[in-house]
Amino acid sequence: LASKLGVSSVEAERIKVNYGLEVKTKVKFEEKTGDSELEKEIFEDRQVFQIMNPVMLRLVSEIKNFLDFYYSHASHEHSSPSRHEVKRVLLSGGGANLKGLDCYLTRELGLPVVLGNPWINILDDPSERVPETYLRRSSSYTNALGLALRGIIADDD
Repeated sequence: LASKLGVSSVEAERIKVNYGLEVKTKVKFEEKTGDSELEKEIFEDRQVFQIMNPVMLRLVSEIKNFLDFYYSHASHEHSSPSRHEVKRVLLSGGGANLKGLDCYLTRELGLPVVLGNPWINILDDPSERVPETYLRRSSSYTNALGLALRGIIADDD
């Protein structure tokens, strides 16, 4: 992204975080009616999406390969076939916060793709206790939280 746009890596990261894979954005504007809540969708320059798309297509290809592998090795004579169906994909880690990634992968994979909640096995009701903005940031700490949880469980044994 930095080399294609001719910007520094710091600026490229800022652009990636602010725009991500979204190709349109909603802007609020006030018309002659004075209605400041009126929203209009406008299509932004698709340059960032077009630059990132080849990398994203490789990611989709890899995920499809993993799904194919899973489906070809998941069956067992003593388990029900419906139990091995992938019903959704959970995103975790800092890269999961890329704007539009969940929608892009949902469209490309034909499966629901959602941001995983790293607090799910730690807090009683994380959806009520962890604000959305903090949840998105804490996704970067999924591995650390998982390892800490694993350490606590291992100590209990």
